[in-house]
Parts: sequence; C-alpha cells; structure tokens
Amino acid sequence: MFCANGPIIWRSALQSIVAQSSTEAEYIAANAIARECEWARLLHSEIVCPQIEAKPVKVFEDNQGCLALAKNFMITKRSKHIRIKYHYVRQQVKDKVIEMEYVNTKNNIADIFTYVKPPHSNEKAD
Repeated sequence: MFCANGPIIWRSALQSIVAQSSTEAEYIAANAIARECEWARLLHSEIVCPQIEAKPVKVFEDNQGCLALAKNFMITKRSKHIRIKYHYVRQQVKDKVIEMEYVNTKNNIADIFTYVKPPHSNEKAD
C-alpha cells in the first residue's frame, strides 16, 4: 500500500488455504487488502482530519475474473463455492471504501512477490 508515493504497508505470504482457481486465489488476496485498506482509512481519518471523508482507496488487480467477482454482487455457479467471508471485498467496493482497477500484469509491481525464485543450479536437492 502506498501513500504519497511511498510504501506504508507491505506483506508477502503464502495463502493458508487452497484456492480452486487463480481467480479465487486473487479474490482471497483482494479480501486481505480490503481489510488493510479499511484499517488504513480509519487510522488516516483519526490522524489527519476526521471530518473529511476519505476517497476510495485504489486497488490495482491484474486478474479480470477477480475484478468481475468483486464488482458483481450476485452469487453465480462459478462463485458459489467461495466462502462467504471472502465476499467482504464486494461490500467494500459497494461502500466505496475501495475502488478496484485493472492493471496489466507487466505493470503490476506486486507480482515480484508472487513468483517462486528457481533454485540455484549449484545447490543440492534434498
């Protein structure tokens, strides 16, 4: 998460649950950032100026399926297996706490944390 062009919150971790598709995996991650955005907005409103309502936080996403799922407030046959708690991101979009926008994968700076680095050729395998 960036504020004034500087990073203020960052995190890289393996997801603790199994997702059945890349869309679902991205949606679960979007849920996590939606929670972080809510916390950051509340903190900002207390520190800076509680009277001014904050603008929606822009969340950049490179998965079109995740974007569609977050913006579509209906349960479909493709999304019915996703646990209810992950649909929090939909509520945050609806309440204009976050605003999800598409970013091309090539321009997604967060992707450097999502790919496993190949092992060095001189290391022995266990």
